[in-house]
Amino acid sequence: MIQATRPAFISLHKFYSSVLQNEDALRRRLFYAIESGDTETLRSILQEKSELFTLSSSSGQSLMHIAAQAGQASIIETLVDLGYTAIDQVDDLGRTPMFAACSGGHLAVIETLLRFGSCAIDTPNIHGETPMYSAAEMGHSETIKTLMRLGSNAIDTPDSESWTP
Repeated sequence: MIQATRPAFISLHKFYSSVLQNEDALRRRLFYAIESGDTETLRSILQEKSELFTLSSSSGQSLMHIAAQAGQASIIETLVDLGYTAIDQVDDLGRTPMFAACSGGHLAVIETLLRFGSCAIDTPNIHGETPMYSAAEMGHSETIKTLMRLGSNAIDTPDSESWTP
């Protein structure tokens, strides 16, 4: 009896392995589309598999985080157009997409996030570092000027170790 079920188990295992490989390939295509700014591929994948909207990286970064970090304002616009609403979602370290955009000095992404309702201009991560702090740490002076122009109040906000931007 055990031998009779073994081939079915092996065949089921192969089936699930191939499904997982196909899912991994789809995820890789999705992440690549986001990072490279390929809005057509992004739209195609998410319209086919809307459950991938909730996909996140191993550190809890959402699709919006990845787009912000890559400086892809057009991807953010596409995500919002497709119904993505988690604009200020935090990752495992408490970083928002705004934080990611400021870390990279991506001015167009900052403006795009704000246009779509981000309220995270001064939201600190788990270490008390704000988007302004991150921009200063990375040497993005234009980002700092933009944040100040947009109303950031974090110029003197200390992190958890009492350091300020």
